[in-house]
This record gives sequence, C-alpha cells and structure tokens, in this order.
Amino acid sequence: MSEMNQFEYTLDDDEEKKYGVSNKFPTKAKIIITILIIIIILLIGGLIGFIIYALPKIRNYNKNKEDKENKENGYPNFIIKYSNLSYTEDKIKNSFKIGGANFLENIGEINDGKDYDKTDRNIYDLYIPNKDIKKDGINHIILFLHSGGWILGSKEEMSYLCLMTSSYGHITANIGYTLLSQEYKKYKVNIFRILDEITACIESIKITLGKEGFNTDKLEIAICGASAGGHLSLLYAYLMKNSPIPIKYIINYSGPVTLEPEYFIKVKNQNEPLESIEISDIENAKKADKIERLFPTDKRILYFMNFLTGNKTSEEDLIKILENDRINKNNDIYKEMFNFVENGFPVKYVNKESPPVLCVFGGKDEAIGIGHYSYLKSKYIESNNNKIDIIYSKNSFHNIFLIDGKPNIDLMNKIAIKIKEYSKLYFTS
Repeated sequence: MSEMNQFEYTLDDDEEKKYGVSNKFPTKAKIIITILIIIIILLIGGLIGFIIYALPKIRNYNKNKEDKENKENGYPNFIIKYSNLSYTEDKIKNSFKIGGANFLENIGEINDGKDYDKTDRNIYDLYIPNKDIKKDGINHIILFLHSGGWILGSKEEMSYLCLMTSSYGHITANIGYTLLSQEYKKYKVNIFRILDEITACIESIKITLGKEGFNTDKLEIAICGASAGGHLSLLYAYLMKNSPIPIKYIINYSGPVTLEPEYFIKVKNQNEPLESIEISDIENAKKADKIERLFPTDKRILYFMNFLTGNKTSEEDLIKILENDRINKNNDIYKEMFNFVENGFPVKYVNKESPPVLCVFGGKDEAIGIGHYSYLKSKYIESNNNKIDIIYSKNSFHNIFLIDGKPNIDLMNKIAIKIKEYSKLYFTS
C-alpha cells in the first residue's frame, strides 16, 4: 500500500487525446482566474477603504442631520420622542362605577356606570433618554399634565418640562386629556373620567416601554402638573387606588387643592408679596389685615365647580346660588353640587400614606391666589405626614416660569435641583 501511495503516473499526449483529459492547466484559464483574483482583491480593498474612510463621514453626516432636526424640533439629540401615541384603541375604562376599583358610595354611578368613548384628546408624547444609558438602567417616569382650567390647553405646553427632565435621565411623558368644555359635552365628561384617562395613559406607557425592551416590573412614576394639571396630579395620586405604575411623588405647579372660595386669597398690595406662604405667615397676614379674597365675586369659582361635575347645573340655577356675589352655602342647589364636587378636592384624601409632594407657587398668583399650599400642608400635618415641601417665588404670577415676561431661570434651577433630590429620595429601583 505504501508503494501505491507513492506511485505517480502522468498521461502522455496520446493518452490525453484518447481519454479527453489533461493534467496541464490551460493558459487561458490561468489568465481568467488571475484577473478574477485581482478584481476580488480590489473589491476587498475598496470595501476596507469605505469602512475606514467613507462610512464614518456618512455616519457623521446623518448624525449632523439628525442633530439639526432635533434642534429644530426643540429637543436634544439624546432624547427619542414618540409623538401623539394613542393610549386607548376603543373605550376608557370607568373605574368609578359600582364594583369598580375606585367606586365612591356618595357619588353613585358615574355616567350610568358605562365606560367612556374615546376622544381626540386621548393621546400622549413619550420622551426616552437614549445617550449612553442602558434601557435596563432607566426605570423612572415623570408624567406631566397641562394647565388650562380643565377647559383649555394642550399637552404641548409641558414639552419643555419633559425635555428638561429627560435630560436628567428620566423617561417623561405629557398627556392630553378630555376637556370639560362645551366641545366635549356630548361625552359626559367630568373630573372622574379624566382620572380614568390618566390610568389608561399610564397603562399604555407601561406597554410601550415593555415593547421597547424596558423591565416593566421595575418602573416607578411621579405625577406632575401645572394649574389644573397640578390639581389633577394631586387628585390622581391621592384617590386612585391602583396605578398601573407605582406613584412615588407629586409636583404641583400652581394647582388648586380645593374650590372652596375662602382659600382663593391674595395680599391687598400685590407690590408687597409675602416673604413666605407657610401656615403661620398666612395667618399673621390675615391678622394684620393684609389679605383679601382673590375675586370680587364667587361666580368664577362656582363655574369651575360646575366644570368638575361635567356642567350638570344650569346657568340659571348657578345664579340662584349667589347672594351679594358670594356663594350661599345653605342653598339646596349648592349643597347638591358641593356633595358631588367635593370628591374632586385633593385635600379630602390626604392621609399618612399620601405620596411626597413638592408645591411650586408664586406670590403674585392672580388665578388661584396664595392660600392653597398652607391648606394642603395643614392636611399633611393633621395626618402626621411631613413629606410636603415648597418652592416659593414671591414675585411670580400664576405662570411661575415667567417673571416680567422673561424665563424665571432661578426658579427653574431650583426646580431642577428638587427634582433630582426627590428622585434620589423616593425612586427606589
């Protein structure tokens, strides 16, 4: 066998012709293969050159283009924005009906116990930090609710707060909610529907983040809002029993905690705002006769109460409630209205377990005045809950983010510090 393995045999020319085979490689084939090898080498070299030189330039061009678009859209290039996400495909679940998670015996069935039809306001924007942060390391969400007296406004008003807060590494969202205006009257909107809309939005945020690869079991949320949105933030965090994502703290930007007229107050001389609006300072100002009612008539507050009920009381009956421009609390129509609308006052639900709250108020607030923080704090104190704080800007109006028409940079910096502090203290994951 070893001899056979070493045996070599070469066909001569006659045998090549006889059998039609050759052990010689044709010259023409050699030339073709050589050319192909050269072409392959050139292609490989070109690909390497493209990867080394051209590809980075293309990437830089695309990045610069993206950065430019992001700048034009008003948000940093490290934030991914999802716009106008629908937080329901069909109905908004009514959790206040009999048997519902948040049913309140004293208000009975809401909207005959039916779920709510979807409206064009049931959308939200979602901002996700993306630069050098792993998805499994982002668990904190801050949801913003816009202002507008429950009858005006849009989620876009809160976009700058979403952007600012996302830059700290939080997921943020701004929700649209169905307004209590005539435009949406056919939907039988009231304050409790809006709370259910917030639940639907939070559920949708959780589902969306799950699809994006986030660990939904570790998510935590803070609820924040301005003016009417601040009221909704407080009410939701206090009243809703089972938020889809655990609520860790609240920020109330100029939001009312009640609609009782006696808490809508201001200093008589608006050029001399109080140095503080703590409980003792408000009481001392009252004793010194420096305080007066914010509005010359209670009519405005009465109309707001009616908004929260879904405009259940006719204007004719509202007028009957007023006597000498003040609410007659003994009026039967008012008693019936108040029995319902009181359920929409955040102060009613404060207890020892209520989430921490940061309030931000202006000393020259012309919309709700300066009495709401001290009232809310008194409820926290009564409940042996000390997790309430304030950022007070004595020269700010209801829109606390502006002073003399210019951005209130000092206040924004203080808010930024507090948000970071609250997130470190109260977010656990």
